[in-house]
Amino acid sequence: MSMTQPAAPSRKKLKLLYVLLALVAALYTAGWFYLANKVEIRAASDLKGLTAKGINVQCENLKTSGYPLKLDVVCESISWQQKSEGISFMAGRFSSGSAIYAPMSLNNQLTGPAFINLPGLEPLEIDWNSFTSNARLAQPFPTEISLKSFDLNISLRSEPTASELLSKLEELEIKLSNEDNNFNLDGRFAGLEFAAQLINRNKMPEIDGLVNIALFDSQNLLDNRNLPFPENLRGQSGEIKQVMISLSNGAVVSLSGPFSVNYDGEINGQIKIALTNPPALAQVAQTLFPEESNNIATLLFAISAMPKDENGNPTLDVTIKDGKANAGFIPLGRLPSL
Repeated sequence: MSMTQPAAPSRKKLKLLYVLLALVAALYTAGWFYLANKVEIRAASDLKGLTAKGINVQCENLKTSGYPLKLDVVCESISWQQKSEGISFMAGRFSSGSAIYAPMSLNNQLTGPAFINLPGLEPLEIDWNSFTSNARLAQPFPTEISLKSFDLNISLRSEPTASELLSKLEELEIKLSNEDNNFNLDGRFAGLEFAAQLINRNKMPEIDGLVNIALFDSQNLLDNRNLPFPENLRGQSGEIKQVMISLSNGAVVSLSGPFSVNYDGEINGQIKIALTNPPALAQVAQTLFPEESNNIATLLFAISAMPKDENGNPTLDVTIKDGKANAGFIPLGRLPSL
């Protein structure tokens, strides 16, 4: 005759586990809402602090969201205005926050369209399919800030309810990182097109671009970050590792070389310019500026006689001394001081 063990002890353990799980969930929920309340109060306080500095920031229906795995601050719409400078910005829903398991990674998302007013410019309207950014938080400055946007449309707002398309961009990516005491700017864009009315009703090839620039001694920039950015660059040096503009017809222009800014704001540098497929570039220039066709043809002939790089592309070495740019003995003009 067989005997079975009673199941009561196992049931008690299972009930105890359920109670513990419920207790942990209750404590976590209480902690999340407590922290969310603190974050919401801090966000409202920061907005008031900006107002006291003459910067009017409005966050409609400020709230927190993201339970259970995220903590986001959300504005149903956001606006920013600095009347003293004649600058204003208004856009749709804005959210900013982090995952609970990655609190030092701040993720932001903004919904368009955005309405922008800048001094000396006509009002702009910018819309997009996606606009996100991310920051890896650290002291005294994030170690990395990145931005991504897709299907950007930039328009001139001629009337409150009407706009005129100026350009559109399929993709934009920008990353600013701080490594080994250097600031690195990496960026790319694709599918840039200009409206026909901006280029004499002509059709221009799509434009793609790459940017890779390093600024040395980032600590000095951080120490003086309260200065206007152009002035902050005085006494700094860096390197254009690559700046490239490519057209869909095969023409490419690229720049590289070291540069520096003296304490008077004058730029110095040794910049190398390389051209790929100059005839395609000249064709675009002649389409945009038909009255200069003969001069462009002459310039194309001169380019063909320029020194070539290892890929057979014409190159031009430009020397910039105290803001004055020269290609050999040929003066090219003066760069504005920073």
